[in-house]
This record gives sequence, C-alpha cells and structure tokens, in this order.
Amino acid sequence: MRIVALDELRELIDMPAAIAAVRQGFIDMANGLIDQPEPMQFLFPGAVGELLGDCHIKGAKAKGRPWFVVKLATGFYRNPYRGLPVNDGLVLVLSSETGRPVAIRAETGISRLIVKGRSPESMRTYVTDMEEKGFTVSVASTGRDLCHAADIVVTTTPATSPVLHADDLTDRLHIVAVGADSPGKIELAPEVLARAAIIATDNHAQCLHHGDFGAAVRAGCVSDMADLSLCDILAGKSEGANFADASLSVVDLTGLGVQDLAIASAVASSLGEP
Repeated sequence: MRIVALDELRELIDMPAAIAAVRQGFIDMANGLIDQPEPMQFLFPGAVGELLGDCHIKGAKAKGRPWFVVKLATGFYRNPYRGLPVNDGLVLVLSSETGRPVAIRAETGISRLIVKGRSPESMRTYVTDMEEKGFTVSVASTGRDLCHAADIVVTTTPATSPVLHADDLTDRLHIVAVGADSPGKIELAPEVLARAAIIATDNHAQCLHHGDFGAAVRAGCVSDMADLSLCDILAGKSEGANFADASLSVVDLTGLGVQDLAIASAVASSLGEP
C-alpha cells in the first residue's frame, strides 16, 4: 500500500481534473452506475447544545472501476485552542478485485472572494492564503453585507444555528450550503429555502435527514418533495433547473461517497495503480 501525502496529491491532480471527475461521478450516480451505502457518523457532545466534534464515514464503488473508496473525515471544534486544525481524516482506496488497500489519499472563473467568519485570526489566514493563489479578497462584517456583495455564497460551517437569514438575501443569489452534514447542524434559516426558486440536493434522503433542506421541511417552510437531484441536473435528466434564470437558488450538499471515489480514482490513476 502506498501512503500519499497532501503535497503529493496536489501535484498529482489539478483543479480542472478534480472538477471534471466529480461532475462525472454525479452523472454516473444519476445513471445508476454507483453503489453507495448510507453514511455512518459519530457525534461527540459536550455541554447542552454544544457539539465538540464529529466523524463521518462514507464510501462508494462504481461499476467497471478497479477501486472502491472509504473516507473518514473528522471535525473537532476546540482544536484551534490546542494549536491543531479543526478537520482531519483520510481516504482509503481499495482494490475491487482483492480488497487490498491501494493508496491513502482554480478553474472556477472566480477572481474576487468575500469572506465572513467567526474568528478574525482564521479570516486573516484565509485572506493571506487566497491572495497568494491570485484572488482578490475582502472581509464582510455581516451575513447581509456578504449576500449583498456576492453573486454566489458558499457556507462551510459546523453551525448549530443559522448563519444566513431571509432578511440577509438579495433578489438574485446562488447559495451552496456545505456545512450541515449531520443532525443538529444548520446553516440556512428555513425561510431562506422557502424563498428559493430552485432547491437542489446531492441526495434527497440524506439531505432530509442531515441537511438544511430537512430543517426547512420540518419547519413547514417547504415540501419534502420540493428539491431536485443535483445528480439528475448534471446528467441532463431534470427539467426546470435553470440556475441562471432563478432569482434565488439553493444547493444543499451533505457529501456523497461518489465524490471521494471520483477524486481518489483520478489520483490512483496518476499514481499508475492498475
């Protein structure tokens, strides 16, 4: 088995290849080519209402592919006080024939970024990192300021109360919600989804249970069938999913093993694995 460090991974596959691989993975999912079990998770509670950490385990295999993939991802939210990163984990690539491990594992058209976060130090680090990559970065003081200055908003927090509310929104906005990937997490107030012309989910059942979509359904703000499948949209199987024409669109992503399979397969190919 080969252990591949992060720096080597970055040399093996570039962002255009990664985006293309994940896009094809979603299309394969829509076409019934992916076998993906339900995710498993561990929660590490602290005081009442506080989540100290979580661990997610996801995996997938594809018809005709020589590998299958299992990913273990952790988030422990007091780590910055220990001088450690919040997120950690690994991706394990295994042979579909023998079960033996094979390896452990900026083409967006966007040049201007606006960031809002809870930690001034983390924001300064982010601004420096992104500016070194060639982006122009500014800092927003509120969610409303962020929404009014951006066309696309990506939320990536472990929040247990909404970070964006209906009053923050503009008439035209595309929101990608990534952080709410387990019960108890929520980034978007239910009223945000109630205003959306399009709601897309990476996995209907998973987002009902884990995501912001499910929180909006339970709040009575949207129907439990109000979402479209992101996989079907990418595969051209979903009508009425024109994000360009939508006044407000929301994509709720809870994370699929097929994404890890796509990226890990591309890396394994670059490593020359059979």
